[in-house]
Amino acid sequence: MIKVDILSQPSEKPQSVENVIRFAAQQIGVEVQVNHTTNFAAYSQFAINPSQTPIIFINGSLEFAGRVPEINLLKLRLAEIRNQGP
Repeated sequence: MIKVDILSQPSEKPQSVENVIRFAAQQIGVEVQVNHTTNFAAYSQFAINPSQTPIIFINGSLEFAGRVPEINLLKLRLAEIRNQGP
């Protein structure tokens, strides 16, 4: 299972981002666990700017920031991570 964390501002609605992630994962047959957070302090080691939201971490690595990724790009990245194994 691939763990995806969505970091966003409290006023943002991350549901649309989650829908894109779940759709991409379903298309390539990958199981994902999606979590939402607004706790920027938890990700301070990444030197991110809150204006870059939504920020998407996949298995703990910063993958996308400032936009909802395109489906094909997200599918490609999820497939790469799946193929890397545990």
